[in-house]
Amino acid sequence: MQRRDFLTGVLAGMLLPLLVACGDERSGGTVRMQMPLPDDLDPAALQSDLDAQLAVHVYSGLVTLNDKGEPIPDLAQRWSLSPDGRTYVFPLRPGLRFHDGEQLAAAHIKDTWEHLLNPQFDSPRALPFLGNIVGVAPYRNRIAGNISGIRAVNTRTLEIDLAEPDLTFPAKLTHPATYVQAPAGLRGGTAQIGSGPFTVVNWVPGEALTLVRSEDYYGFAPLLDRIEITGGIDAQSLRRYADDALDILYVGAQDIAAVLDRNNPLHRDLVVHDALEMTFLAMNNRVPPFDDEGVRQAFALAIDRAAVVEQVFSQTVGRATSLLPPSLRDGGADTVDFDIFKARQALGDSRYRDAGNLPEVTFTVPGDRSPPPSEVLALINMIQQHLGVRIRIEREPWAAFVDNLDRRANPYQLFLFTWRAEYPDPQAVLDPLFRSSSVSNYSGYRSPDVDALLLQARGEHDSDRRRQTLAEIEQRIATDSPVTPLWHGKSYVLVKPWVRDVQLSATARPWLNRVHLDQDS
Repeated sequence: MQRRDFLTGVLAGMLLPLLVACGDERSGGTVRMQMPLPDDLDPAALQSDLDAQLAVHVYSGLVTLNDKGEPIPDLAQRWSLSPDGRTYVFPLRPGLRFHDGEQLAAAHIKDTWEHLLNPQFDSPRALPFLGNIVGVAPYRNRIAGNISGIRAVNTRTLEIDLAEPDLTFPAKLTHPATYVQAPAGLRGGTAQIGSGPFTVVNWVPGEALTLVRSEDYYGFAPLLDRIEITGGIDAQSLRRYADDALDILYVGAQDIAAVLDRNNPLHRDLVVHDALEMTFLAMNNRVPPFDDEGVRQAFALAIDRAAVVEQVFSQTVGRATSLLPPSLRDGGADTVDFDIFKARQALGDSRYRDAGNLPEVTFTVPGDRSPPPSEVLALINMIQQHLGVRIRIEREPWAAFVDNLDRRANPYQLFLFTWRAEYPDPQAVLDPLFRSSSVSNYSGYRSPDVDALLLQARGEHDSDRRRQTLAEIEQRIATDSPVTPLWHGKSYVLVKPWVRDVQLSATARPWLNRVHLDQDS
């Protein structure tokens, strides 16, 4: 899908106010939903895309996304950027309030962000979005008592100083992990008090959530009176939807094949959209044999991704053709595709020359599932069959696996991981996964040239030059083959015909406030 230029969206966001909806004859009613619910509604503790898509309806931030995935002002009226690309100024809308009636001020945003970045709280979500702010490092190291680069100039003005120019900063602020919380919800508080379109009136972690329309919401006023969400997806979910006990159902993996069947009456209610996630085969570039580019290319060429998508997943995921999810692609390079002859040639061109000369290769699988997942077995069988390489499977407890990836030098040779783009921009994938100093660079990829280009793209004002720079980054990474993109995720949702204006999206943006009911359908 083609996207409008990111920078066009930024410039539009600096200028365009949001429209506030007044009365609407479509208002009223309750929508009943079933979907996985988190154990914590705190936006700093979000674990999944669905969690984030819930949080945007309760909380709000300086910036949100429009229906084209472009950043636009939300709590902010607009934003401006200094000529050196390092200082953002966000004037806030007048009259903002939290759901408990307290006035929302610039100081609340500073307090929220300092809470997220406080090492005692240590939100796992904060650094990717806010880590470039001046003063974060000394604050996290307990050298400073506050973050010097966040300034509440007055009640309605927030200034942010960045360590490095970053034109993607407004896009990063669209993620709910940066959204402002009322004081009652910070520092150990349990209240779910935000400033979004809906207010929480009932919350049972993981089991039930009830939202009602916020009468003081500053944006597009919700049309629904109430949303009742049941947590979890079980064997009875599809039956409840078929019996009209639900209006919207997020389809569980066990039911996807059934709703994809065109002979199933429920198929006509199915909405499918691509997720902002990709699953990769990671090859540790720091250790033999994957410190050799030829070996990495050989493994990539030996994998028939189309066959995996068809035979293992029955087409419920999409075959990856690049480093980026489809909705983030705007040109750029395709990755290598399945080719047995080229795979063997690449291995022959490596310093090992032959599969028999390779050191032992170990595929690490997290968790204790037995046997290993079918996708892992399919990948191993393809590589072994096409290259003659022997691969040993090693199990690792989930906690140890995640700790080794996130906290220390990665000891694993070969493993799968799924990456979700946290904001709708190519650098949400390219920067964390392939910048040398990134804690999420799981493959251990190191390229000074790519590092320099990533930094250049973050500060590039000219949209055409930025697009060209991003394309060059993709091309260089695709050639070096530090990882192999395998498939991208999809979401499957059933929506009753009387539920109108459902605009599902892979991005975290409010959409339930525009939904309305048409009982005549």
